[in-house]
Amino acid sequence: MDMLLIVKKWLERKDCGKWLMVIDNADDTHVFFGRPALTNTGTSNPDGNLTRYLPECAHGTILITTRNKQTGLRLAQGKGPIEIGKMDEDESSQLLRTMLNGVNVTTAELSILSSRLEHLPLALVQATTFMQENAISASDYLQLLNKSD
Repeated sequence: MDMLLIVKKWLERKDCGKWLMVIDNADDTHVFFGRPALTNTGTSNPDGNLTRYLPECAHGTILITTRNKQTGLRLAQGKGPIEIGKMDEDESSQLLRTMLNGVNVTTAELSILSSRLEHLPLALVQATTFMQENAISASDYLQLLNKSD
């Protein structure tokens, strides 16, 4: 019994209602499209070909995030992916300041931390969550980052 196929068919039914599927970090092309076959037949290895399980219907939407442009282009099926760049230093510092609401942190610490985390929103949010859950300062967190390198 192919459970993924059952879910696909259920989502494609009109009586299923509207739905949103989020596929995050779809970075490995082979997971979605399989590996090229060893023969010259032009076919792909069906193992790992998850695209066959993606529902196609007007009442559902699939949001896919990826850092792999090739995968994004193939998954968008000619619709043109929306490219979202990194945050700049001001944006990432503002996100940190907002997430660290009320925590005493210097502008220099915000700048260093946002740079170390490459201005990536997910990394910034994870860092602030870690700092809050463990009751540590930005400077202590930076020391932990330096030790882990």
